[in-house]
Amino acid sequence: MFKKLTYKKSIYFSLFTLLAIIFSLKSQATSASITNKINNNIQANLAGLHISYKETLNGSIFNEEQGNVPGLDISLSKTIKNLYLHANVSLYSGKYTYDGGYSSGGSTVPFSFKYNRPLYNLSGRLGYRIKMNPHLHITPYGEFGYYQWDRHLIAPPVANGIAIDEIYRHYFAGIGAKLDIQIGSRFILSPHASLGSTLNPVMDFSAVEPATHIEDTLALGQKPYYQLGIDMMYLLSDHFSITGFIRYKSFEYGESSTTVVTLAPSTQALAAEPDSVTRLLTFGIGASYNF
Repeated sequence: MFKKLTYKKSIYFSLFTLLAIIFSLKSQATSASITNKINNNIQANLAGLHISYKETLNGSIFNEEQGNVPGLDISLSKTIKNLYLHANVSLYSGKYTYDGGYSSGGSTVPFSFKYNRPLYNLSGRLGYRIKMNPHLHITPYGEFGYYQWDRHLIAPPVANGIAIDEIYRHYFAGIGAKLDIQIGSRFILSPHASLGSTLNPVMDFSAVEPATHIEDTLALGQKPYYQLGIDMMYLLSDHFSITGFIRYKSFEYGESSTTVVTLAPSTQALAAEPDSVTRLLTFGIGASYNF
C-alpha cells in the first residue's frame, strides 16, 4: 500500500510540475523575468506539521504516534552568479498522540496518551543554477542537514508512573533538483525533489521509574529518504513577497543491536529499538524580503 501511495504522489507531483511549465511558457511574451527572486531572499513562515511515526516488531506495528503541531520555518537563499546557496531552520512543537505499549515482566502493557514534544530540522543546499530561459531555471543541488525529535513517554499503568525520554537524531545527505517557474508577472512556483540517506542515526534514551534510572544510546540502521515539495512566492513589490510551501518527507530507521542495561545495582536487562518509519508533511505561509 505504501508503494502505491508513493507512486501516486510522484505522478501528481510530475503532472503539477508539467502544467506549471506550460503556463510559464505561455506567460513569457508579456512578463518581465522575476525568477531570481525566489533564490535571493530571507523568509519566515508560520508552519504546521503532520507526523506519522510507526515502529514494527516481528512484522506487526508495535506502537505508533501521530499529530498536527504548529511551528516556525525560516530560510535564507542566495545565488551568486550561478552558484545556489540555501539554508533552512525549522522548529515544531505540540501534542502528539501515542498509541502502543511497553514491555514489562515479559508481557506488553498497552497504553495511549498525548504529550508535548519538539522536533528540529536544519538543512543546507549547494547547487548550480541553469537558465533554460528567463522564466524557467533548473538547479541540481546537494543537500545535507540534521534532524532531531524529542519524545517523552509516560506509562500510567506502572505504579507511580514511568517516564521515558527518547531522542531520535541523525544527519542526512543527498542530491536533488528544483525548478523555478515564473507564471504571469508576479507568481513563482518552485517544485523540488531529493533523495539520499540518513547518516549516523541514534536514539538516546533515559527511563525513570520508582527504583530505576537508565541512560544509554542505541545505534540505529542507516536507511534512504526521499522528499517532494513545492515552494511558492507572490511578489507584492520588488523587495517584499508573500511566500508558502508544502513538503513531504519519508525516512526509516533500521533496528538497533541489543545492548545490556543496568536496572538496579544487581539487575540487568536487554534493550533494543525496532525498525521504524517516519513520514512528515509540512506546510506554511509567510513573507520574504527579496535581495
